[in-house]
Amino acid sequence: MTKKSEHSEIEDLIMGSLLGDTSDENLERLDEWKQKSEKNELSYAHLKKAWDAKLEEPKYINYQALEERIIEGGYGRISKRNTFRTITIGIFKAAAVIALLMAVSFGIYEMTTVDQTALNPSPVAEVEMVTKYNPPGQKSRIILPDNSIVWLNSDSRLTYQKGFATDVRYLKLEGEAYFDVERDVNRPFIVQSGSVKTIALGTTFNIRDYNDEASINVALLSGKVRVETVSDTEADYLLDPNQKLELSKDAKLINKVAFDQDFVSIWKDGIIHFEKDSFNYVMKTLERSYDVEIDTSGYNGRGWSYTGEFNNMSLELILKRIGYSEGFDFKINGKRIMITNKL
Repeated sequence: MTKKSEHSEIEDLIMGSLLGDTSDENLERLDEWKQKSEKNELSYAHLKKAWDAKLEEPKYINYQALEERIIEGGYGRISKRNTFRTITIGIFKAAAVIALLMAVSFGIYEMTTVDQTALNPSPVAEVEMVTKYNPPGQKSRIILPDNSIVWLNSDSRLTYQKGFATDVRYLKLEGEAYFDVERDVNRPFIVQSGSVKTIALGTTFNIRDYNDEASINVALLSGKVRVETVSDTEADYLLDPNQKLELSKDAKLINKVAFDQDFVSIWKDGIIHFEKDSFNYVMKTLERSYDVEIDTSGYNGRGWSYTGEFNNMSLELILKRIGYSEGFDFKINGKRIMITNKL
């Protein structure tokens, strides 16, 4: 028996995923393919959206272009193009839908009627990705291709397709950002942050998802969003204004709570607000905001929560105020801060 090509394997994995295969081995293999490139990840997002929309069976599929695009994703060329569409008769119809959806997701499907099957396929366009990164100590305001506005916090990265696709506005966030989304009923606005997807049409919301924090927070200020989780227990959550979803990254703890709009996004205006926050949270926030390294090895009194607000203040003044109330001293040496017990 000949060994199945990687090209054919990824087709089977995608089809299995959409049909409900939840085996750890197959999901890991599919995730490995998606993580090979932003292009693969974006393509799968389009594919899933098309599948959920229950598109009709294709009238035209550009198999050659589809094959070439999957090969670009890191899978070896197969010897015959016909192999790509040779599928067991019992699942032919499902496979045809998968082929359609794959073509849609890679931007190479041309929807036609019976009278249009003689048309030539559109050329395959390369997907150009844009990445915006703010190092610690820097914030920025980004105008997206659809005129939506994003305020990107420090130590945060935003990746999206240049010009966006015709059917979806897909972005990937690492860190924190505030979104003011232009309404477009034909193109959902999807933000992937870790294992969470936030889906909107026209709204304002804030997402916080730093790698060194145990939870992902999605806070809705106006409009409506749907938040999807990808875990052993997949679930959807609809948020109304002034609702925030707090999701632990292991998906074992999910809370929907009310919040104060006055505080959730004021970071974009240079204001740092703490609300009963832990020692570690406070110090890490200051590190990101001021691009410094804070050494706390000489301080023992970490079992506190802190509430306070600082409007565009210097780091020295902030540390003086927190240190006075929480009982620590500090020393600044360039970009290195030493926190010690108060003498």
